[in-house]
Amino acid sequence: MRDLVSVQSLILASCQHRDDEGQACCACWNRGVYARRAARKAQLACRPNDCERCGKKPHTYTYGPYRLCGRCLKATEREHYQSEVRGGALAIFATGVMVNTENWAARKGD
Repeated sequence: MRDLVSVQSLILASCQHRDDEGQACCACWNRGVYARRAARKAQLACRPNDCERCGKKPHTYTYGPYRLCGRCLKATEREHYQSEVRGGALAIFATGVMVNTENWAARKGD
């Protein structure tokens, strides 16, 4: 993240159109923001697609032993709570992990 801010800082420091308060002009400010966004987009694109459920996105969350993207996290939580409602409170202690991973795309090839 520090590199992203330094890209924007370099553009703002090189602005030759300062206003009365010493602030960078709007065009240079926007150019700095676009450069920071492009650098962040490139940084995110380099992440591996390692979601254990779908295998299509990078993981951003850890749910128990699983590394999941945001959409798969919500689906996994939904499955967990649905199985908890079906099994009752005793099922929590009897089964341990209540997430069924048999149909997960990343595990089908195993």
